[in-house]
Amino acid sequence: LQGLVENETSAGLTNITPQLGAQIGQVVQFGSGEGRDDKNFVVDQDLDASYQDEFILGFEMAVNDDWDFGVRGIYREFHDAIEDMRIDVDVAGCGNISKWVFGNVGKELTIDHDCDTGGVQTVTVDLGEAQSFGYDLDGDGNPDPIGSDRPIRKYSALEFVANRHWDDTWMARFSYTLSKSTGNYEGGVNSDTGNDIPGWTESGDDVMFINSNYGVLANDHRHQFKMYGAYAITPELTAGANMSILSGAPINARAYGCLLYTSPSPRDS
Repeated sequence: LQGLVENETSAGLTNITPQLGAQIGQVVQFGSGEGRDDKNFVVDQDLDASYQDEFILGFEMAVNDDWDFGVRGIYREFHDAIEDMRIDVDVAGCGNISKWVFGNVGKELTIDHDCDTGGVQTVTVDLGEAQSFGYDLDGDGNPDPIGSDRPIRKYSALEFVANRHWDDTWMARFSYTLSKSTGNYEGGVNSDTGNDIPGWTESGDDVMFINSNYGVLANDHRHQFKMYGAYAITPELTAGANMSILSGAPINARAYGCLLYTSPSPRDS
C-alpha cells in the first residue's frame, strides 16, 4: 500500500481510494478457476427463483381462563428447483452440448456455447423435451433424447394444538400433526443420502432421478407429537422440558440408468 487518495463527490461525500504498489510474490491459485469468468456458459441466463405456495386455514378457541385449543390445515407446494445438471443435447445450428450447468430442472435453459459451426452463440434448450441421451425409447437400438419432468413437492398437514396458560405455577403446550409429503423432489438438500449442499443434489444429474422418483418423499413423517412445559419450583426457580416424538421416514431405493439397454455409445454412461 503506497497511500490513500481522497476525492469529493458531487454529493459532498469523500471517497478514499487505496493506491497499491507492485505485486509481492507469486500468484497463488486454489482450484482450476474453471467457470470463474464464464458464468454465461454454465448458468441459465433466464433463471427463475425457487418459491413455495402456502395456504393455511385454522381457528383457535378459549375453553376457559386456563386452556385454549386450536386446529389448522396446511398446504405447501414447491416450484422451480435450481440444480446442477448434466446435459447432453443436440442443438440445431450449434451441434452437441455436453456439460454441467446450473438451471431450473425441466424448464428452458439459456446459455452461451462455443458451437461446432464456429463462434459463440446464445442457445435455448427446453430441458423438459431433451436433457440427455442414453435411453432407447422407441426400440430401434439407438439412444433417444429424453427430457426431465419438473420437480414438485406437495406437503399437506392437519395440526391440533392445546395450550395451558401460565398461572404462576405451570404451563404446557401440546401439538399433534398428521402430515404427508409427496412429489419427486425433496428440496435443496436430501435427507436420505445426506447431501446437504443446496442446489447440488443428485436430482439434476440424471433425468430418471426426477422422472421415476414420484411418491412419498424421504422427509415424510406421517405423525408428529410435540410437548413443551414449565413448572415453577420456587418463585425464583422454574424448570422446563420439551419432547418431540415422530414416526419414521419411508425406506426408499434410489438408482438411475437403463439396465435393459447396452451400447458402445458414450452417451449411455
